[in-house]
Amino acid sequence: MELERDQLQKEIIELYTRGNSVQDIRAFIAKMYGADLSNGQISAVTEQVWEEVLKWKSRVLKPFYALVYLDAIHFKIRENGKVITKAIYTVYGVDAQGERDILDIHIGQGGGEGATEWGRLLDKIKARGVEDVLFFAVDGLAGFSNAILEVYLESIVQR
Repeated sequence: MELERDQLQKEIIELYTRGNSVQDIRAFIAKMYGADLSNGQISAVTEQVWEEVLKWKSRVLKPFYALVYLDAIHFKIRENGKVITKAIYTVYGVDAQGERDILDIHIGQGGGEGATEWGRLLDKIKARGVEDVLFFAVDGLAGFSNAILEVYLESIVQR
């Protein structure tokens, strides 16, 4: 079965967004479609997506948000042949007009969620243009409020 180039790229991107490694994608494409792709060919497709992600993560943000939700979700992922748990940090904002936006998504480097990591992420958000946030909605992570108030002194932190 021969796949059209665009269909094959869509399949590779879908597999990549689901957390499959280049080797996993290569094996799946070979098994399902009989296409023998190199790691470089697969990486060329996934790098196109990554460039778009980097542009999105560096875009200028609005200067004011009425509400910003901060939360991390913990996922088991495969890294270097092992399954580990990583925190995926999400920053979700609502501006003064009620428009919603995902301001950032960040994969933590350590195994768990930490207030220090949140502080670094908020510094990045501020550098991208967010000058003021009225309310932050957060969970009960130790040190969370302090990390927020170091970056946004006048904000109200709501647990």
